[in-house]
Amino acid sequence: MWNCGSQLCALNYQTADWPMQVNQGRFLMNGMCGYVLQPDCIWSEGYSPFDKRSVKVDPMTISVTVIGARHLMRPKQKLGNPFVEIEIVGLDCDNNKWKTLSTQMNGLNPVWSKQTTDFDIHCPDLALIRFVVNDEDTFGEPKFLGQATFPVKCLRTGYRSVPLKNEYSEPLELSALLVHVDIRNPQEEDNDIYSCLQDLQDQREDLSSRIAELELNGDLRQAQQVRQVLQETEATIVKKNQERQHRKKVT
Repeated sequence: MWNCGSQLCALNYQTADWPMQVNQGRFLMNGMCGYVLQPDCIWSEGYSPFDKRSVKVDPMTISVTVIGARHLMRPKQKLGNPFVEIEIVGLDCDNNKWKTLSTQMNGLNPVWSKQTTDFDIHCPDLALIRFVVNDEDTFGEPKFLGQATFPVKCLRTGYRSVPLKNEYSEPLELSALLVHVDIRNPQEEDNDIYSCLQDLQDQREDLSSRIAELELNGDLRQAQQVRQVLQETEATIVKKNQERQHRKKVT
């Protein structure tokens, strides 16, 4: 609702959940000292949170490398296989999620072998980045260990220690992630791959909408055919992202 221009949003402060954690992160921009000014893009003529072409700001690409963590705790239970999930929360076109592989039975100082991901963000002014550490139990179910949410515009490049918080956004003593952050303008460095990825992502959104429409109309056979095209498109996106990361390592 904040991204739609709302100046007051109703939240359930009695429940420690995703909306409350994201809301807490949004107001870190001014150190939790009061109002946060809406960015200029919201006030521009023709702005729509559902149309990325209406957002007149420079895009941003964030590369995040998850290196390790320390002092991960799960009260009264033995820690299993922790993993990290990184989420971008912003406009619909920017919402994205990625997770590392799980480590083996290590909560004191787990290491993730420098697993890296890229996030393309059309409107950094409205985007948040959320780190979540979960523990994969013996049944493969994720169990919450800690989280941290920040405005994307507050990120800085380099090696960063991310202090973790509990469900109520209260600090977890000594618990932290070690990550490396790289921020760049994709239009300046890898415009060819960036443009290709944007076209593929637009195609993925169109195909997903088409599948939902076909299933709603009961045309399951056609929906399955479109789903196959969607899988091929997603595979191409993965391939292009790998090509992009390889090019970045070479340069």
